[in-house]
Amino acid sequence: MFPTDDQFIFTYTTQKGELNQPLHPDYLNNKLDALSKKFGLPKITPHGLRHTFVSDLLNNGVDDLVVKSLVGHAETSEITRNVYGHVNPEVQKETVNHLEDYRQKTS
Repeated sequence: MFPTDDQFIFTYTTQKGELNQPLHPDYLNNKLDALSKKFGLPKITPHGLRHTFVSDLLNNGVDDLVVKSLVGHAETSEITRNVYGHVNPEVQKETVNHLEDYRQKTS
């Protein structure tokens, strides 16, 4: 990558060879819409992909600080857990079963 004053996540190189040019704001939405229609998938947005990424990390036990650093949230921010953290029903069942096993062993 060639550093410039502006660093974008999604960029392209123009036909003139200009590097790191930002995509049009609707580009990713349009591409995702086309894929959704082509394959009969539910509508998804770039933010929806980010949300799924963060939720999956949290649900798989990745430390909050690591997740925050990956998505650019401030270390003191509660956004990561409060907005992106969703309870996985399977994890709920496993937790209750684990507690039940623990109680049976200690009774």
